[in-house]
Amino acid sequence: MRVLRQRSYLVDGLIILALFVFFVVACLLRIEFEWNVRYNDGWWYLNRAWLHSHGVFDEVSFYTLVYPLLVGAVNQLIGDPIAAALVVNAVSQLFLLVGVYFLGKLLVNRAVGVLSVFLLALNPSNLHHARFIGPDLLFTAAAVWIVVLAVQLVRQPSKPLVGLLAVLLAIIVFIRAEGVAYSLVILFALTVLWRRQRDYRSVVSYLLIPAPIVGVAWLTYFVLFFSAADKLGEVQEALPLIFNIQDNVRTYQLRRTLELLEWQLNRSDWLVLLLGFVALRAKVPRGVLLLLPLLALIFLYITFAPPFPLSRYTLQLVPYLVVILSAFLVRMTQRFPLSIITAATLILCVYSAFVTLQKLPAPLAYRDDPQAMMFRQAVDELAQWREANGYKNTTIYTICTDLMIFAQYDVRLPYTALLFSSRRFAPPEQVLPQIAAQNGLLLVCPTVITELAFHPFNAEWMNLYLYWHNPETARPDLA
Repeated sequence: MRVLRQRSYLVDGLIILALFVFFVVACLLRIEFEWNVRYNDGWWYLNRAWLHSHGVFDEVSFYTLVYPLLVGAVNQLIGDPIAAALVVNAVSQLFLLVGVYFLGKLLVNRAVGVLSVFLLALNPSNLHHARFIGPDLLFTAAAVWIVVLAVQLVRQPSKPLVGLLAVLLAIIVFIRAEGVAYSLVILFALTVLWRRQRDYRSVVSYLLIPAPIVGVAWLTYFVLFFSAADKLGEVQEALPLIFNIQDNVRTYQLRRTLELLEWQLNRSDWLVLLLGFVALRAKVPRGVLLLLPLLALIFLYITFAPPFPLSRYTLQLVPYLVVILSAFLVRMTQRFPLSIITAATLILCVYSAFVTLQKLPAPLAYRDDPQAMMFRQAVDELAQWREANGYKNTTIYTICTDLMIFAQYDVRLPYTALLFSSRRFAPPEQVLPQIAAQNGLLLVCPTVITELAFHPFNAEWMNLYLYWHNPETARPDLA
């Protein structure tokens, strides 16, 4: 029996490894420089990675701290910031695939675990968002492992397992602030454990293990959080101006999340989920039902916790959706008419992934992207200028975000300390005297970048940049 179990784990491990290698080669290495690096905050995380790895921290460094720290550490070894981000994303993807396997296996059976990995590797949302430079993939993987360990705790409680959960729960808020929601998963697991054992002492002893670890970490985080963030309500008031929202903000957030939710799975997958709940009814695996409250929790916080629902947040729903989908597909194979649906769903899944991957550039094509080469050249020329003019160790402040992608020296945003501020950058009248007091430099962009135009509360910077570019047509008082 032990030999058979070891062989099954070996076979499953090889399947996961094969799917992981496929995912890295067919998807992850084929990032698009324009979409995955220049936009969606890729430049910001690359800049933070360099700063943090060289001991430069500011008031908002605690926010999504773990991802730039990891990217910065890898960049120190390989000297390529984008490649370093891809390495971190690849490791995150591997942990996510393994986590989904164990989640499906623990909640239902081995077949569901393997099929979940297969569906996740070909999932349209995963294929899209895994190429983003940012903490969302890492956060999703960490969250899945918290759920996996919580399920295992209910099945086989042990203090080392609780300790591991405590460490993950302490770290996850430094990946993304929403990690605090997963404390409810631990509390739910301990409640189920108490209902089984009816032993207050053992449950309390388990609860005392994470309390000091998580307590110290979260206290540190939220002290920094509330000292660096203005009132979230002010952001909600600014949303209609920034995104041209006509109706109620909460209604808009809900509608936006529902729109994004639609393409987290293929349409055929959504139909199978609906059919599964209707056709299987009493035969729906119990473990699948346990994921429904978790999906509701995630849906609520990605809708209403951030100022604005973004597509990459919805990736957090996908691992649990594919486990439910896999459980239905495996159960449908046991009934002949429904087994045809299983085969058709898998074929459509492969076809959808094939169509998606056909649209991606060649592996590592970002290195030869004309814009990437232009920005890299500009960064090199700026480095030479700094050294030739005695500014090698001088901090440069700029809103030229494109330069931050490749800069391997101290380049910073004139960034406001207000994390949730509707003002993207601190106003010039505040920043310019501070730059002068630090003997820093202000680098003017060659063009007025869209980051300024997109945020109407950056009007001061917009006006100032227009003056620098063409003083004759700008406001005379800016002189």
